[in-house]
Amino acid sequence: MPRDRYVCPRCGAPRKTPTICPECAARLATEEKAKLSERDRQKRMDRARRAVSASSMGTLLANASFDEWENRPELAKLFADCRAYAKEWPDRKAQGKGLVLAGLNGTGKSYLAACIKREVEAQGDVVVFVSVPDLGGRIRATWDREKGAPTEQEVFDAMTDADLLVLDDLGAEAPRPITEEQLYRIIDGRYRNKRPVVVTANVSPKDFEARFGIRIADRFAETCDVLIANAKSYRRILAERGRRG
Repeated sequence: MPRDRYVCPRCGAPRKTPTICPECAARLATEEKAKLSERDRQKRMDRARRAVSASSMGTLLANASFDEWENRPELAKLFADCRAYAKEWPDRKAQGKGLVLAGLNGTGKSYLAACIKREVEAQGDVVVFVSVPDLGGRIRATWDREKGAPTEQEVFDAMTDADLLVLDDLGAEAPRPITEEQLYRIIDGRYRNKRPVVVTANVSPKDFEARFGIRIADRFAETCDVLIANAKSYRRILAERGRRG
């Protein structure tokens, strides 16, 4: 019987011809398919994130950092819990566990949510941060879109496919508000795929059902820990400091 004169260049298995073995060929095809799929996903996500995320944050939130947080004793637990969530992100992601940050305006909820976004992105995951009052208008803008701009489906995909979605200012008034059905479509899409949501809201969690419907309220109750920002508005504190100065 003739001896094999060649080996597979990938695994070193004996071969009768100078080619890779069938097992390695199959693995290579799978790897290439995965790379193409991931590149395509990143392109879609980058385009859609520009539509729903970029102008939602502004400079202050875009540069938010836990290290820059001004210590306020009454918000120490809120800060610690948010930082712990970001630190424990791999476990929270696996559990599909999110957060609801509820409280009065000016208590740092949006800033802390932006800090979480930054920390999660530093761990290599995709985060979409969207201002809910702007979301209805952004969705409507896709109906009369320019060539190359995201479609409505791509905007929804960005919010349902991201590793983490931050919904900022849920319950705030908006000139063209998102409908309950549109919001449910986003929340349910993430719920079914066990993807976490971080929500900031000026509405008390006990009023979620009345404001957003039982389907949305139930999903938040099941998948999110509730943190209460019980403090005076930081903006008012700064204004008072200015008057004293």
